[in-house]
Amino acid sequence: MAKKPISFPRDYSLPHLRIDRFAKALDYQQPKPKNFPRVPEGPERFSHGGKLSTGLGLALVAAQGVKQLRDPNIAVGKPNAYFEVVSGVDTLLPDKGWTGVRIGAVRRDPNGTQVGTLFVTGDGETVLSDAIAEYTAGTSTTASTKRLNQIERIAPWTVDSLWMDLRAAPEAGQRIWWECWCWPKTAKHLVQPAARLKLRVSEQRLLFPDFEVVPVYGTREDIEKLLANSDAIAELRHASDTPHVYAHDLRAYQIPILDDLVARITPPPDNAPAACLLDTGVARAHPLLAASLNPADCQSVDDAWGRDDHDGHGTEMAGMALLGDLTYPVGDQRQIILSHRLESVKLLPPDKFPPNEPANLGYVTQSAISLPESEAPDRKRAICMAVTNKGLSGAFPTSWSAAMDQAAAGVMNGDDGNSPRRLIMISAGNVPDEALIVDTMDLTRFPIEDPAQAWNPLTIGGFTDRDTISDPLYLDRTAAAEVGDHSPYSRNSVAWVDAPIKPDLVFEAGNRAFAPTATQYDSGLDSLSLLTTNRDHIRDPLTTTWATSPATAQATRMAAILMAEDATCWPETVRALMVHSAEWTPRMQDRFKTNKGKRKALLLAREFGYGVPNLDRALQSARSDLAIISQATIQPFRMPTKVGARGSPINDGTAKFHHLHLYRLPWPVEELETLGEKRVELKVTLSYFIEPSPGQFAPKTPALYRSHGLRFDLQGRLENEAMFLSRINGLAAADEADEITSEDAVDDNDDEAISVGNEPDDRWRFGSNSRNYKAAGSLHCDVWQGPGVDLAARRTLAVYPVSGWWKTRALKKRYNSKAHYTLIMTLRSLEQDVDLHTPVDVAIKTWIDQDVDV
Repeated sequence: MAKKPISFPRDYSLPHLRIDRFAKALDYQQPKPKNFPRVPEGPERFSHGGKLSTGLGLALVAAQGVKQLRDPNIAVGKPNAYFEVVSGVDTLLPDKGWTGVRIGAVRRDPNGTQVGTLFVTGDGETVLSDAIAEYTAGTSTTASTKRLNQIERIAPWTVDSLWMDLRAAPEAGQRIWWECWCWPKTAKHLVQPAARLKLRVSEQRLLFPDFEVVPVYGTREDIEKLLANSDAIAELRHASDTPHVYAHDLRAYQIPILDDLVARITPPPDNAPAACLLDTGVARAHPLLAASLNPADCQSVDDAWGRDDHDGHGTEMAGMALLGDLTYPVGDQRQIILSHRLESVKLLPPDKFPPNEPANLGYVTQSAISLPESEAPDRKRAICMAVTNKGLSGAFPTSWSAAMDQAAAGVMNGDDGNSPRRLIMISAGNVPDEALIVDTMDLTRFPIEDPAQAWNPLTIGGFTDRDTISDPLYLDRTAAAEVGDHSPYSRNSVAWVDAPIKPDLVFEAGNRAFAPTATQYDSGLDSLSLLTTNRDHIRDPLTTTWATSPATAQATRMAAILMAEDATCWPETVRALMVHSAEWTPRMQDRFKTNKGKRKALLLAREFGYGVPNLDRALQSARSDLAIISQATIQPFRMPTKVGARGSPINDGTAKFHHLHLYRLPWPVEELETLGEKRVELKVTLSYFIEPSPGQFAPKTPALYRSHGLRFDLQGRLENEAMFLSRINGLAAADEADEITSEDAVDDNDDEAISVGNEPDDRWRFGSNSRNYKAAGSLHCDVWQGPGVDLAARRTLAVYPVSGWWKTRALKKRYNSKAHYTLIMTLRSLEQDVDLHTPVDVAIKTWIDQDVDV
């Protein structure tokens, strides 16, 4: 049986709560320093030293049992041991001392003793043993003697030794979110072992001067394994921050909380990329939004509607798109430097105006998109539209979805040849509140809504990490979804055929709850939702939000941050980076247990897209996890010409395929061969925008809807480059022999390893059958896993065209058009921490310096 892939860590960094503003100022009186306990002499020292030595011996035996849980394939950091130590009554434990020994969690018992945990790494065990022996013999230093006098006894530790919460530590087998309080220098050593133990690690991180708090979801037994395989954890607590605290418990303090946060925000420059909201308008005067949203950047499709928020939805999305979930930033002590700003276009009319006609939605949306471009034509922007045609399935193209594809491709009405291509986010749509629980169990009942089936925009669905209910009126309820699973608000495309994989990505959308005998879910519980800006910023500046709207706003925020990081990135590239960084959570991967292999992967993708994105991974590479990016322009087709009767060139009426792109990969061959049978992973994402043609045959035949298509393939293990090129070129001949393409002929029940051409390759997650035929669209992502030595032999990758209406509809004269695409390839080691980045970097620089024709 093949090994399961080892997920690499997520390393998001989000802020925490602060209550400095509520401190009451009093005159300060310097406390008198406590005296160390007196130094015992003779027999008393010998007795105390013997007691400490005996306790240390028992603790070392227990520590050896924990060390047996340490797995060299999982562990990061130095081997360690924990010992529980207890002080005398009214005596402080030493806060620092011997080399390799430091104090971790410390709590005070009611009788006045302190119970703490010594964290021992490296030679610390020997140092501590020697210190006790010298103390017993009366030869220890004064400082060491004082430290040991502060310790009443040493004992074996348990997870409870690190527990610092007022609530009881969880029982065995109970799953909760644990707050792992880590020393800042070693916090990075926690995330990778947690991922390799298949534990869910939250992106919500809290930073303090002395600690970094990393939430991890698991059982007591999981945490014991994590402690054995990491040297990061100093304390453990129950993770419990929820929006309910701010929406209700601290409602009277929202204004001072808000003032504190505003003071810590550095607004973005005027030319920063924008998160552009097509919604109900925005309450621009909100203190958290005003400095990032200029009056000129607030517009409306109809001036009679006004530009302010008439509903509240737009202001909620603005907070999410600018700052993300405010549950954490409202109390953090860090400065927040914004690299993107906001734009607002009022797309939906107030209640006193007639609603937008369904037939005009495409036109109205395109009109809305053109408004901010007229105001700030040079500004980069990510467009957010959390609006769908409720109840209308997106299984087939519509005028609205095609209009969104046009807008993304830069070919909508009014665009000229130099119009920008656009990055657009669309919400997948929500399962209605009145839906019966039994109906929501059938994934086919609630398909993604129009226009989220559009090929070019990113469609955003929802997952959730929220499962703790703290709303007083709902404490008898149970969370509907487990941590890391599908948000019960979100729709999917499980039932779709010959349609793009949708959603593309999932972001936090909150959770629902249910009572023991309920037939419907409870929606909108504060503790299962997200915190954001409220339209009524005078009385209640903060409110909660949920479902796929805030998920879409979070995606827009991520896109804008990526745009600000690298201004050279095309919209296709930002889209690719987001998808490329995403992974399925362990809970997601447990889905569809009755299905295996590529069929299971396709079902997972149609429910969760390509997973939960990771901003850090989208922004940067790592030693053993590097990304290679290509932005390129290709001419897929050409119209051959012949000489006319008068010697002038005329076309022959039938367009042909023109170019493919071949990439020689700068693989670190020596390092890959050294890995031998140890597994590596190659992830490939291909992103491009098509020009749509939503005719009557387009729903059934994707080749008639798209202007062109692109695909990628990797050189086979037994192929040389000439054989590989011959195989790829053979595809063009096959496609031209059948202009409708062979997509309709593919057996939907075929779960075998299928590769385009002659050599089967079953190491791809989706495989060419699913990647190329069962999932239409303009975004293709797949993962290859196998031995390093195997990948070392695969040094060429091809990007090649497949048919589209640019080729087949000669009267439109688009056959010689060029197309942009972005290709991202990530190579990472799964079983051994190997530096792959340096040799690839050196190879690329060498090729550039030597002007090598690769």
